[in-house]
Amino acid sequence: MYPLPVSAAMFAGGLAILLYSSEKLVSLFGKAAKGAGLLAAVILVMSTLGSMPELGVSLLSTLSGHGAVALGTILGSNIFTLLVVLGAPAIIRPYRIRVIAEERDSSWMIFSSALLLLLSVDGTLSRTDGLILIAAYVPYMHLVVSSRKGERGRVRWRILLPAPVLVALALLGAEGVVRGGVSIAESLGVPESVLSLIMFGIGSSLPETVFGILSARKGETEALLGDVFGTNIYTVLVITGVCALVSPIRVSEGVFMGRAIPAMLFASALTHVLIANDRRISRLEGVIMIVAYALFLYLLIWPSAWTP
Repeated sequence: MYPLPVSAAMFAGGLAILLYSSEKLVSLFGKAAKGAGLLAAVILVMSTLGSMPELGVSLLSTLSGHGAVALGTILGSNIFTLLVVLGAPAIIRPYRIRVIAEERDSSWMIFSSALLLLLSVDGTLSRTDGLILIAAYVPYMHLVVSSRKGERGRVRWRILLPAPVLVALALLGAEGVVRGGVSIAESLGVPESVLSLIMFGIGSSLPETVFGILSARKGETEALLGDVFGTNIYTVLVITGVCALVSPIRVSEGVFMGRAIPAMLFASALTHVLIANDRRISRLEGVIMIVAYALFLYLLIWPSAWTP
């Protein structure tokens, strides 16, 4: 355990490095795929690399024996993006939703959340559960790719030359986030699961938050919704699945089963209902989403949540 100021500096510095390197990676691979006219590849890149903060933190947490941090980061990030990242822009400027996003992506968010809840009932996400989660992502990716068509061209591989350095930076940043965050939890006496749901979850969602606010100001929110749904489905099914394959994750009854996983399922369902109502999210609905997240935080930090 490090002194609290050192831990905070490690966490903040690691998060800054992780977010910077992740943003650059998304930009590099996105340009390479778009330059070749590979729209399906663009979708895959944005879903995968857009989740780089969650992927880096979750994998390193699992490898270092902190499975609760890994799961907490994934759940906390998804709940925050569904309720705050989609809700806050609506307060700034209400926006409309594409039909395809309503019918396919929001439904898959509910399905992935429900599947995770079902597999977690026995208190552990086993390696078999991990395989099931990863396998469930395959048909979703097939639907996304088959719905887009693009002309194939040449990939400008020179664009990707900085990628190895950026990946190394992302891993370095994730290491700082995990070490600093776990040390902060130990210093404050806060369970790792609770801290990761709040601090790690919000921290790893900062790119989507900034993107959402900027999109709302410009009146361009179509990309925001696709980014949130795509990355959330990827984190629940693929990242959680990979972490479970590396090391089975113990799902605590009080925090994860009692609050976080049901909260993610509720957030998915609430988003789906609000979208299906009139294919738009109004200011009032944005406020409802923010209040729902505030209620989640209240229930999470209530002392009764801090049970093993």
